[in-house]
Amino acid sequence: MRLRNLWIMLTIGCFFAGTIFGCGDDSTGANENENQFPCDYDGVCDEGEDRAWCPDCAVQCDLNEGDNYDYIVSELILPESASDGIGVDMTGDGEVNNRLASLLGVVPESDTNPNDAIAEAIADGTIIMLGRLVVSDWENDEAMAVQVFQGTSDATEQLFDVGNNHASIADGFDRSLHLCGTLTGGYVEAGPSDLNISIAFGDMMLDLPLERAQVVAMEMPMTEDDWTDVMIGGGVSQDTINNTIIPEVVTWLNEATIEDPEGGVGDFVINSLDGDCSPTPEGCEGVVAGEGECAIWDPVADPDGPVITETEIKCSNLFATALKPDVDSTGDGVKDMLSLGVMVSAVSITIDN
Repeated sequence: MRLRNLWIMLTIGCFFAGTIFGCGDDSTGANENENQFPCDYDGVCDEGEDRAWCPDCAVQCDLNEGDNYDYIVSELILPESASDGIGVDMTGDGEVNNRLASLLGVVPESDTNPNDAIAEAIADGTIIMLGRLVVSDWENDEAMAVQVFQGTSDATEQLFDVGNNHASIADGFDRSLHLCGTLTGGYVEAGPSDLNISIAFGDMMLDLPLERAQVVAMEMPMTEDDWTDVMIGGGVSQDTINNTIIPEVVTWLNEATIEDPEGGVGDFVINSLDGDCSPTPEGCEGVVAGEGECAIWDPVADPDGPVITETEIKCSNLFATALKPDVDSTGDGVKDMLSLGVMVSAVSITIDN
């Protein structure tokens, strides 16, 4: 299976239901967060509101105020279960919001563990994520900035040779994206705002946009030389799920199945997804299992596939549940965002452009 590194501009529900996430009925009327996570969305930061979930309290910062400190991500860890504590609190209830472990649990194991795949991709330069802190005062900065870039380098072997490593920001990357936050003695809380990160999906790599993203370093302080176990988390919109994640997952599953129909991924696709459409998921009311976009693949008549279609993913009860939004990002009582998060470490680097 070849490793796919797909650059896609932009960051899973209760597959394990209450067992892992304690999720219940997602139906909502009035804003269920109104008392626990107060936010009037009136542009004024009122008492009891917090910037972590209320945009009225957002910190303002300037990328031109402060010194730049540049880094390269040397380790990126995905959660293997909800108990890992990887990710950020997007709703202010003191609990980490992250459905990534659930989604990864739906996809059958491939030859490479997702965290091993990411480690390999970082080591060989397939994935280069760069970070930048804009800091005026390392002891106390109430308006610092955090940026994350996609990077590129022709000198992969030097990427982690501290003191000699160089990289560049990828062409076309939006350099204006940043999170504003506070830094006290290296402890950082920044966001929410938009950010881009890379994650593994089986043997596939995806670069995804996170909305309402946060960068949090509260267990280990950031320094001028490195980051250790920094949490990055946020949400992906339904549009990103439908138009980015699902199409790329379908492409990957089809390639893996045609390459090895009897392998772990191939067996899962053929016996659990192919033709197994349900009218229950939203937007699937007219589908019929085994017909049209939900027809059973015939490897003799159509050896090159596709084995499954986007409809078969969208209308799969398994994936529809795993991809169900779990965060209300606007305070209107409707969960509209799917949470995910990762943990990263980074070392100092020179960004040449």
